[in-house]
Amino acid sequence: MSPEIEHHAISPSKLPMLAKCLCYESAPVGEAAEEGSRQHEQLGILLLDKPFENGAEIHPGVAWAAQYIQQRTGNSRLVEERMSLVNDDFEEITFGTLDVVDVVNRSDGDKVVVIDYKSGEDWSYGPQMAAYARMAMLRFGASICEVHELYGRYCKAKSYSLTMAETDYIPDLIAAVQAPDRKPVMCEFCGWCVKHGTCSAAVDPIVKVAAEYEPDGAVAKLPLAEVKTWHASHITDPAQMAVVLQVAEHLDKWAKAVKTHAREAAIGGMEIPGYRLKEGRATREFTDIMLAFSASGLGEDEFMACCSASVPEVELAMAKRAGYKTASGKEAKKRFEELMGSQIHRKIGNPILEKIGA
Repeated sequence: MSPEIEHHAISPSKLPMLAKCLCYESAPVGEAAEEGSRQHEQLGILLLDKPFENGAEIHPGVAWAAQYIQQRTGNSRLVEERMSLVNDDFEEITFGTLDVVDVVNRSDGDKVVVIDYKSGEDWSYGPQMAAYARMAMLRFGASICEVHELYGRYCKAKSYSLTMAETDYIPDLIAAVQAPDRKPVMCEFCGWCVKHGTCSAAVDPIVKVAAEYEPDGAVAKLPLAEVKTWHASHITDPAQMAVVLQVAEHLDKWAKAVKTHAREAAIGGMEIPGYRLKEGRATREFTDIMLAFSASGLGEDEFMACCSASVPEVELAMAKRAGYKTASGKEAKKRFEELMGSQIHRKIGNPILEKIGA
């Protein structure tokens, strides 16, 4: 199905996000959305019996969805039907393009069937489908709507029924989104929002936690107002990066403290929702290396190839054998370097960013 040329500012597809945060704004369309549009277009071609381009490969999820729809709707079904909602003043408050709509005549009142195809994951699309259902019931004077969410990626369907009363919250939700005093809140859709990294709902708690965790007021003294975005990959100014990095260091201390105290609380019997104690990863080691060598049946070269020695531990053992108390003395280090220096390979790790003067 071809994508809509225009979208309402408060389109039904945004309602699941807006139900979580009234200030949500969609980020630019990415590859996933473009792929979804291609699959919708294929589905429309199949349902409308239009010809495909020569050599065009139909997505398997689309083929499954087309068959599912054809088995549950009649020739009266509408494909890519634009519908809208109006307020009490008959002003359009939202509109959308429904993938498939059909009407089923019943003696106790007509029922509408709304089918929507999804190319991605099984998210919570409740508000979007409630808006579609309300549009269809009002359009056809039906008392109930049978909703089908089709997930092409998994060739699975989710179906349920909605009454008009169960969609009454949709106009209220749209009105709340339009309210000038609405406030943003953090939710699972923050990463999809164009305001990600600048939204006060996320930034304010970050700064508040970092500031309160440092009693000397280190964070409060930073030029926080100069930071234009807290989205790490969007920061290009070195001065702003320095400020954000210092805040992150304080947050890291706080996060480690939270995890430590939470683990101790769990060990003490606290049941934390969504978490459980798990036994630490076990490691295996030989209790006696010489006995292990004897029992292995391996030759000396074969067995030694399987072993590794700690350079600091060998250095300390050699120092003590030579009569030194530690391996850190100048003479002990010189002797170790003379005897073992040619046998040591220094492996340099990844670069570490450290604070100057720390």
